[in-house]
Amino acid sequence: MDLNKLMRYLAYTLEIFIFFMLQQTPGLFPEIFGARPILLIPVAIMIAMFEPQIPAVAFGVFSGIMMDFGFGGILGIHALILTFLCYAVSTISRTVLRVNLGTAIITAIWTTAIVILLGWFFQYFLKGYTAPLYALTSRYFSRFCYTVLLSPIIFLINKGVLGLMRAPE
Repeated sequence: MDLNKLMRYLAYTLEIFIFFMLQQTPGLFPEIFGARPILLIPVAIMIAMFEPQIPAVAFGVFSGIMMDFGFGGILGIHALILTFLCYAVSTISRTVLRVNLGTAIITAIWTTAIVILLGWFFQYFLKGYTAPLYALTSRYFSRFCYTVLLSPIIFLINKGVLGLMRAPE
């Protein structure tokens, strides 16, 4: 492994830790309709847009485990979801998509929707809570919007990290 790749992977790992701390710090982000953003979803997805499948999956698993620890609930569910999504996004980005801000926003919308809907399904719907649709519309929808709004910033950060640490060709 060359030095540029190692430094880039260390930067991504540090980025995941930093965004996890930002996400978990109460009062740092103002709550919109009682919800805070889930920053690790776009972090993992944006990394997957720039990296091959194996590193993308590794960062997806790592981000998902961090989300599982932060949220409690079913341990491993977010890691599993982000593993599949990061693999899919990495594959699509390498074969079909041109990676730019527009495709990053579109990718953030559908991947965040999948993660949040599956999280709601496993946390509320399957556990048999009363009024799971109320939880979806009042809590999870605002999380979705807040997360998608912050995803372009995360894309630009990752693009900058990649630009600084990419080996000259």
